[in-house]
Amino acid sequence: MKINIERYYFGADYTIGRLSINGQQICNTMEPHRIDWETEQKIPGKTAIPEGTYSIQILLSPKFKRLMPYLKNVPHFRGILLHCGTTVKDSRGCILVGYNTQRGMLLKSREAFRKIMEKIEYARKSNQEITLTIK
Repeated sequence: MKINIERYYFGADYTIGRLSINGQQICNTMEPHRIDWETEQKIPGKTAIPEGTYSIQILLSPKFKRLMPYLKNVPHFRGILLHCGTTVKDSRGCILVGYNTQRGMLLKSREAFRKIMEKIEYARKSNQEITLTIK
């Protein structure tokens, strides 16, 4: 299964993207501010992860107390998840999912997360490799 995030809005504090699975658009994403990794320094909790392709692993989250999609081997980061949230303050470096119908916010985040998890669970049951590419 291939999850893609195409970042398209780059605000001062946050980055908005479109998340698709196997070519089908599912929802929007919100991450912290995207930096140029060649010239800028990471600010913990306020910097988006580098563009690239990452394997997804489903693990129990101590914070959320449920199975969550973790991105493996993210340079300069650890513990990066896809999860619910409304504003970039909910992110702390992770990728939030929902619908960007209000400026600076994601709405119906739980609905979007549920759709993503249904597709991930199907892929896991059929032993598919799950990857996420950010561009």
